[in-house]
Amino acid sequence: MIYVDLDAFFKNFFERMGRALFPPKCIFCKTLTDPASPHEAVCAACAQTMALVGWVNGATRLGPALVPVDGVFAGCSYTELVKSAIVRLKFYDVTGAARPLAYMMARGLRNYGDLFDYVIPVPLSAKRFSRRGFNQSELIAKELCILLEKTLDAQGLRRVKHTKKQSLTKGLERQENVSQAFQASDDYTGKTVLLIDDVLTTGSTAAECARVLRDAGAEKIYIAVVALAI
Repeated sequence: MIYVDLDAFFKNFFERMGRALFPPKCIFCKTLTDPASPHEAVCAACAQTMALVGWVNGATRLGPALVPVDGVFAGCSYTELVKSAIVRLKFYDVTGAARPLAYMMARGLRNYGDLFDYVIPVPLSAKRFSRRGFNQSELIAKELCILLEKTLDAQGLRRVKHTKKQSLTKGLERQENVSQAFQASDDYTGKTVLLIDDVLTTGSTAAECARVLRDAGAEKIYIAVVALAI
């Protein structure tokens, strides 16, 4: 007797139908892409022209508080096309953008996956999460973990204080805005943490997260973002 996995059959069927009706397009330039490509939402041209930034430097100090981290990584520069993709993800519910944005990071992080004990996204406040319905950094981190074959520690940091959007603040106000806004959920003594966010500007948010993780015992802290805007 031949057994057929109907759930898998119908799942594959509807996926094929969806691809036929809505063929994948590059998240950046909107041209059709190859469905067989491992990064089908990024066309080969954009993947090639959007140069990998990679590791900025080691033992970097971020933000006015000068919190030391062990390295900063960026998938690409903050071009208008990248900015548009991130805006669509964050404010227009285009959650499918998380995969190609994660790919832009993974192309330079694949050889470093074994270095990290934990992959932790920068969290949103409960109020902002309720309003948006998702955390864009967590979606990107989830896709990145799939590509790096790592387990996501989605609750590693909690945002315990609702703050103004960092884009509405300047200078030292940015650091004050996120001060005491985060709390670690675990003991990270002796561990290496990779902190994930979408964009790095002044680094104030990343610096505060790094401070909290360092207080929780993390020995090494690396920060990885889709794009570098500084």
